[in-house]
Amino acid sequence: MVVGRPVTTRPINGTKPVQTVNARELHGFLGVKTPFATWIKARVETLGFAEGVDWVSELEFPKSENQVGWGGARRTIEYFVSLDMAKHLCMIERNEKGMQARAYFIEMEKQARQPVLNLNDPAVLRQMAAEPFSVSLDVADVAFGVSGASS
Repeated sequence: MVVGRPVTTRPINGTKPVQTVNARELHGFLGVKTPFATWIKARVETLGFAEGVDWVSELEFPKSENQVGWGGARRTIEYFVSLDMAKHLCMIERNEKGMQARAYFIEMEKQARQPVLNLNDPAVLRQMAAEPFSVSLDVADVAFGVSGASS
C-alpha cells in the first residue's frame, strides 16, 4: 500500500501484471490544489514518465444518471500508475502530505536495509528455535505470578 491508498494489480507493460494505484485517488490524498487532469499531464510530461511503462489509462463511463448531460455520457480517464511512479509523485509534492509520504518511504527503505538473517547458519537457527521458548516462559511467569525462582 502506498501511504494508505489501495493497491491494485494491472498489466502496464503488456507482459505481467504490476502493482498500481489510482492516480486520481493519490492526487486527492496529496491534497494537490491543481485540477487532476492538469496535474497528471504536467507530471507525466515534466518528469518523463511513459505510458505503458510507468502508467496506463482507462476510460470510465458514468456510473449514475447525473453524469449524463447535453453531449452524451461524461467519461473520465483514470490513470493507474506503478508503485515506483506513485512513490516519485508523492516525494516531489511540496506540502504536508508530500512530507508524510517522504517520511514513510524513507522509513520503509531503512527497514528494507536491515540485515537479513542467514537461515543456512546453524547458530542463527538455534537462536531462532530458542527464542519462542524463552518468550513462552516469560509469558507464563507473568500469567501465573512466578518470580523466577524455582521451587
